Amino acid sequence: FLTQNPLRFSPPTGARHAPSLFLFPPPPEELSGPSPTLSLTCLARGFSPEPLDLQWHRRSTSASGAPSDVTSSATA
Repeated sequence: FLTQNPLRFSPPTGARHAPSLFLFPPPPEELSGPSPTLSLTCLARGFSPEPLDLQWHRRSTSASGAPSDVTSSATA
């Protein structure tokens, strides 16, 4: 016997906190190496509610790019 349950969404409760952002430069071996690409790392901490949508911009244009251009990972 099947029943249909409506989808419910509850907006986050509690205080909202903007993230603290830390941008880390490429490692020295990338700067001195022959590769035409560099790695940038952005650390976002102290934000609420989760999840966080973070976008990279290149010259004021969103750098959504292909997976080879932009990667992301979340850590707790």
